[in-house]
Order: sequence, then C-alpha cells, then structure tokens
Amino acid sequence: MRLLSSLTAAGTVHTNSTDEAVLGSYTFAGDFWQPGKVVRARAMVRVLDNNASDTLTIYVRLGAVGLTGTAIYTSAAVNSDDGDLAAYDIEMVCRDSDASATIVTNTIGCNPDATGEAADVQAVIVSSLDLTASTTVAVTGDWSAANADNQVQIESLTIFEAA
Repeated sequence: MRLLSSLTAAGTVHTNSTDEAVLGSYTFAGDFWQPGKVVRARAMVRVLDNNASDTLTIYVRLGAVGLTGTAIYTSAAVNSDDGDLAAYDIEMVCRDSDASATIVTNTIGCNPDATGEAADVQAVIVSSLDLTASTTVAVTGDWSAANADNQVQIESLTIFEAA
C-alpha cells in the first residue's frame, strides 16, 4: 500500500446547521483511475457536543464533487453522545477508466452511537463516473436540527493506493 494522503490536523467543526457539510475529502486527479486499481480509505469522525434530541447522519460520497457525489455509505441517523467516535474503512475498485466508468465500493462503518453493536457493511456500484476528470471521495455530516450544541469534526482521513 502506498499512502496518497493523510490529514495533519482535525477538520473544521460542523455545527449549528442542518445543511450537509464536507468534513474531509480527497480529490484524485483526472486519469488517476485505471482498471483494477484498488484504493482504500480510512476515516474517523468525532462528536464534540450534541443536543440530546438531535441526530447525526454520516455519509461517504464518491463523485466529481464531495456533496453531490453518490453516497457509497450512509449511516443511520444516530443520537450521539459527546465524545463518540465513528470509524469507516472504505475500499474502491475501478472496473474501467473512461468517461463513463464504474467503481465498485464496500464500506465497513462503526457509527457514533454503535457501542456494543456490530459494524455496518454497505456495498455500492457507482457507474457513469467521468474518470478522465478529477474524482472526490468525501466524508460528510448532516445534523437533524440546527443547534449550537451540535458539533462534529473529522479526526483522520487516510487514503492508500494498493501497490
């Protein structure tokens, strides 16, 4: 595995908003993807604070832009506690690399309120990607209600290319 990217600091706090926001992302250059190429990503998100009745949904997206990319993972809307951590292990495999390409993904997620629960596994096939242009993988978050106590940030995002 070859490291492509790693965060050197925690991301910006997403707070007091019901708008989905990018917590962390990485953009692959156009023509990076080739048939058979495998990329792994690992992410960790932390809930800093939470209004007791509000829920948080985490997405992992793949596409031309972070917020409009296809959701390759969607967590359940969870009522997280302060300090809860969520971890995601993402694998992306390129089938073809033209202007209408396909990437097969699988993500294992352990969500902020999942203490004692089994990890959630989701597999998605993303087609019609223009891999001749740049492609972004993004971890995003969305609060159910705007409240100054709702705070989440990405703590780590590492991207690896299989050798």
